Amino acid sequence: MYSLNRAQIIGHTTEDPVVRELDSGAIVADLNLEIKSKVQLENNETQFRTTFLTVTLWQKLAEIVRDYVKKGHQLYLTGRLETDSWEDDNGIKKYKTKMVADNLIMLSPKDGFLPDLDENLDITGGINVVEVIGNLTKTPELKTTPNGNNVTSFGVATNRVWKDSNGEKQEKTEFHNIVIWDSLAEVVSKNIPKGRKVYIRGRLQTRSWETPEGQKRYTTEIIATEVKSLGHGLKNSMSTESNSSSENKKESSTSSEKVAEAVNDIPEINYESDIKPEDLPF
Repeated sequence: MYSLNRAQIIGHTTEDPVVRELDSGAIVADLNLEIKSKVQLENNETQFRTTFLTVTLWQKLAEIVRDYVKKGHQLYLTGRLETDSWEDDNGIKKYKTKMVADNLIMLSPKDGFLPDLDENLDITGGINVVEVIGNLTKTPELKTTPNGNNVTSFGVATNRVWKDSNGEKQEKTEFHNIVIWDSLAEVVSKNIPKGRKVYIRGRLQTRSWETPEGQKRYTTEIIATEVKSLGHGLKNSMSTESNSSSENKKESSTSSEKVAEAVNDIPEINYESDIKPEDLPF
């Protein structure tokens, strides 16, 4: 396993699910969810942020959605992020990021909804958490907004490997748009170059804007709140060799060589993506 692509959300359905049966007989359901979660800002203030996300479910989960889920229901879902691409009637490439769910928990009571809670309480709101481990597709460049906030954006590539119904190995690379703000943006831009493997933890955010030609565009980003640069050695390790025999040293050296060979055998990720962070309006 070379990467991580994991999301978990708690949100409400904005409409009844769309369920269809493919020619193969597989059942597929699409849910549109509104995720309203609390975000802590750098000045320790807390704000509600709303994100809209499409979730796709297959087979048994799709059947449960078809039979039991309606508009307004609250759900807990986990799965992976996946970006679909297509060309519109004008030949313009479009993208949409969705979540492919592998787990579902229905949270709304069967006999109606509970009374609303005060939004100021710490126990209100949903969950919007994403974690990825992958490689940077470009070196982050620090920018400053008109309001004086530091921001950087870049792509992270994650690989997924699976076997299809015929037992054939399949592989797909997903490209995730990452946005980092304020002091963390400055640290990342100074210390993490293109190609470095990183751990990113944050939340999903969807937004829209208009191009200079007046075309409406949408994007889904991961707003990172935690970043770890991976693959480094352990600084100031407290290891000691005073009681090690030459045979143990030789065995340790051989083991290290095997680890190095295994690392070199990991397939390289193609960092070229049609989703270009520089196209984002920052």
